[in-house]
Amino acid sequence: DDHQSVRSLAKEANISPSIIQDLRSGKQPDVKVSSLIRIAKVLGYEVVLQKGNERLALHDEIIGVKHNLRVVSASC
Repeated sequence: DDHQSVRSLAKEANISPSIIQDLRSGKQPDVKVSSLIRIAKVLGYEVVLQKGNERLALHDEIIGVKHNLRVVSASC
């Protein structure tokens, strides 16, 4: 949803609403990869690295309090 509230997006992505608000306002010009992946997932997107025909999808997994990034190979 393009009109999702800051609070609902933050809750679904399991990150602080202040991070979302600061990104939207331009106060915070960059974001952790793990936060980007979670925000993209909530919005229906997937973060993918691509070099030529090789594609790697990035996934953020929350295990307890530890965050792990997982790279999944995908072909075009």
